Amino acid sequence: AMNRVFAQKGYTDASCAGDEGTCAFGLSEFMEAFSAILNEPGYSSRTQMDIKRGGLARLQTLFSQDKRVFDSVNTVPIQELLTGENVLQLNCLSSDAKQVVASLMLLSISAFLRLRGRTVTPGDVKLVILLDEAHALLQNTVDSQGRRRRFVIEYEAMLKTMRSLGVGMVTISQSTRDLSPAVADGCETKLFL
Repeated sequence: AMNRVFAQKGYTDASCAGDEGTCAFGLSEFMEAFSAILNEPGYSSRTQMDIKRGGLARLQTLFSQDKRVFDSVNTVPIQELLTGENVLQLNCLSSDAKQVVASLMLLSISAFLRLRGRTVTPGDVKLVILLDEAHALLQNTVDSQGRRRRFVIEYEAMLKTMRSLGVGMVTISQSTRDLSPAVADGCETKLFL
């Protein structure tokens, strides 16, 4: 699958990244090639299932090792995130990687809504974002040098600004102990079960 993607994107054995005629690619392009190979005729159903299981197990190993393979030159179209119901599962990433992905998604949504110049009347909610297991993203509030982590700063700011864009942010955690005070105090409504 990797050889196929390299060939499709213009690479040869002598190519280097950025060479003329080559295109960058990421995990989504690799997965397309992997799926295409699985669907090619000639494999028995048993062999096809074994290949699929083996491929997915290797990909899971890469994710677990937190290699940068989850990054891609293709992104989720922002319009798709804003329509229907979407679940983004970040469970296989490390805490740092979760913060990077969640930051980029939330910043993209915020920027898109601002560019659209969307204004709403107070209390008019057009989009609801639920951040489940929030402690996994918000508990590491300080890095090894004692600086506040960027995600926590951005999330605190978003809690204040997203409401004006018609976005309801729901922060879900098993304990407020793992949330920064600004996040816990900034919530308009709190439910304790």
